Amino acid sequence: MKKFKSLDEMAKQNSGIVIYDDNVVIVCNWQSDCPNGGLPCVDPFGVAVLTLNAAEIELIAVRETDDVASELPDQCDVAYDYNDDISQLLDEQSRGDPTPGTVYSVICAGETATVIAPNSWD
Repeated sequence: MKKFKSLDEMAKQNSGIVIYDDNVVIVCNWQSDCPNGGLPCVDPFGVAVLTLNAAEIELIAVRETDDVASELPDQCDVAYDYNDDISQLLDEQSRGDPTPGTVYSVICAGETATVIAPNSWD
């Protein structure tokens, strides 16, 4: 499996969505919020994004999707979404104009996650 230092190196963009196995969702700018690599986490107060672990990110699988909103869990706990991007993605989906993107399955420091990189995001 291929390994990367950071999400922006892997996805070739600066921001996206991270979904953990417990359906916790974090939407953030990986480049600024996780400058040392690894996966993001939210501080205990829910106001800032931190790096969970600056370990390498191991890519398990990658695939394209025509609708990134359809990749979100039905019952998700959005821990951080400063710009309300999840609502915007769901609105686009309901209008019949879904956002395509790339879906990555990763492991970092023993933590598995799904990473979504919407095509229209930086």
